Amino acid sequence: MDSSPLERYGHNLTHIARQGVFSPLVGYEICVSRIFETLLRREKTNSKYNPLLLDLDGMQRWRVVIEVVRRMTEGEASNPLSTWQVIALNYEALFANIPTSRSSYSFVLPEQSSPDESQWEADLAGPVSEDILEQMFVKYCPGGWWPSLEKWNTPDVVLSRLQALFLAVRQLEEQVVFFINDFHRLIGREWEHSPIDASNLLKPLLARREIQLIGACTPTQYQHSIEGDAAISRRMQEIYLRPDEELGKA
Repeated sequence: MDSSPLERYGHNLTHIARQGVFSPLVGYEICVSRIFETLLRREKTNSKYNPLLLDLDGMQRWRVVIEVVRRMTEGEASNPLSTWQVIALNYEALFANIPTSRSSYSFVLPEQSSPDESQWEADLAGPVSEDILEQMFVKYCPGGWWPSLEKWNTPDVVLSRLQALFLAVRQLEEQVVFFINDFHRLIGREWEHSPIDASNLLKPLLARREIQLIGACTPTQYQHSIEGDAAISRRMQEIYLRPDEELGKA
C-alpha cells in the first residue's frame, strides 16, 4: 500500500516496453499513425484528441496499443511522444476487495453555492456583451462550472481509487496517457457487468485536458454506451482497427 496509485491500479506499458519484450506488429501502419496524429491534437484543441479504438477482438486492441507504446519508447514516433508514458488501467486491482453489498458506484457532484436569482436577473437586465458574460462567469462561478478533482465526493472505494489514480498523474513531470480497454465500463451503462459510473468525473477532466487516454471497446459497445453522451464522445476520435490492406495501403 506504500506504492503509488499508478502502480497499484495500473500497468506501466512504457516501462515494460523499455525492457524490449514487445515485438513489432506488422500490417497496422495506418491505424498506428492515426493514433499518433490524434494524441498530438492535444497541443492544438480540446476535442477529438483521445483515440477510441473500435474492434471486436479485445486482444487485437491490446496488440495495437502495445505497438504504439513500443514505437514511442524506440523513438519511432514524432516528438514529444517519445517522452510520454502509457499506463493501462488495471480493472482487477480497481475492483479488488470491494464490499459485495454495494450494487453501483457513482460520483456525486459536490454542493456549490448558486447565484442569487434576483441579482443574476439584474445583471442581465441591460445589454449583454461577451465581456459582461465573462465577468458574470468569474463572479458567480469562480471555480468554474465543474469543481476541481480534489473536491469531488467519492463515497465508494472504487471511485476513490480512480480519483487517486488521476491525482497521481499531477505529480509526474512526464505526460501520461491512460489506456482503458473496455472503456464503456466506466460510463455506467452496463451495471450487470461493471457497476461503476465515472462519466461525471471523466467529462470535466477531458474537457480541461487534465488527462489524456486511449479508449477501446467494440463498435456495439461504443454505440450503446458512449456515442450518445456528447460530453464524452466529442473528446474521443473513433478509430476502427483494420489491417493496412483493408484500408487501401499499397
